Amino acid sequence: MKVHPLHKLKQLIDRASINIRRRRTWVKHLRARFEVSVGFACNEAGFSRGVYYSRYKPQPDDEVIDTFFMRVELYPRWGMPIQIQ
Repeated sequence: MKVHPLHKLKQLIDRASINIRRRRTWVKHLRARFEVSVGFACNEAGFSRGVYYSRYKPQPDDEVIDTFFMRVELYPRWGMPIQIQ
């Protein structure tokens, strides 16, 4: 009895604790190889469409930079070491 490749992949995904990047790669593979929808591929990969489309957005460092410059102005002798390349 021949097992469908999607079924094998689903068994592999269910057994392992896989990170989001790898699951997103699997979704792209499923979509390219089997021409399935994003929703179906995400369901087979084990996570939601929202996770597939979301990207990491780092917090801006404006507060840290402002605090740093404030400290340099208040305590000019502390300074900042010059890094020569």
